[in-house]
Amino acid sequence: MIVLLNGKKIDVDPAAVNLETVIQSVQCTHLSDSDVVWSVIVNEQPYSEARANAAQDVPVSEVYTLEIITISKEELINKFLENSGKIVSILKEGAMEISAAMRSGDVEASSRQFYDFLEVCRNFVNMAAATNSYSESLPEGAQGPDEERLKAVSRSLDEAFDAQKHEDWGRLANALEDDIYPAIESLNAAF
Repeated sequence: MIVLLNGKKIDVDPAAVNLETVIQSVQCTHLSDSDVVWSVIVNEQPYSEARANAAQDVPVSEVYTLEIITISKEELINKFLENSGKIVSILKEGAMEISAAMRSGDVEASSRQFYDFLEVCRNFVNMAAATNSYSESLPEGAQGPDEERLKAVSRSLDEAFDAQKHEDWGRLANALEDDIYPAIESLNAAF
C-alpha cells in the first residue's frame, strides 16, 4: 500500500489491519494538533464514511493507495466562516421546504428529509460552537455566532425533534416555520 500525506510518501504501522487503523496511525504519528484531515482518497477515489467507523470494514488488503490531505485548524475555520452565510441560507430554505411538504401531506418523505436536516443543523451548530472555542485562530475582526444564538437554534431543533418523535406533523411544521427558521436566520448577523 502506498500512503501519501499531503503529496509526500510516508510509512505507516505495518500492524494496521484496516483503513481506520491506518488513518489513526497517520494521525498519531504524522499530524500535529493544529492539523485537520480535510480529505481521504482511497484507490484514487474520494472516501467518505457512510456511517461512523465504516473504515473498520475496509481491510488493508483492499487498499492500494491512500492519500490524506490536511489543512490547519485556522484554514478550516476560515473556510467555515467564508461559507457560513451560504449554509445559513440553505438551512433556511430547507426548513421552509420541509414544512411545506409536511403541510401538503407528504409526511413520510418530509419526515425523512427532516431527519437529515436535523443532523446537518446540529453539525453546523457544533462547528459554529467549535469555531468560537478557537477564537485565537479567527481572522482579525471575525467572530462566530454568540452562544445564546446557538442555544436558541439547538432548543428549536429539540422542540421539532420532539414533535417528530410524537408524530405531531402540524407542530413540526410550525416549529420549522416559527422557531427553527428565525433561529437560523438570527445566525446571519454573526457571519
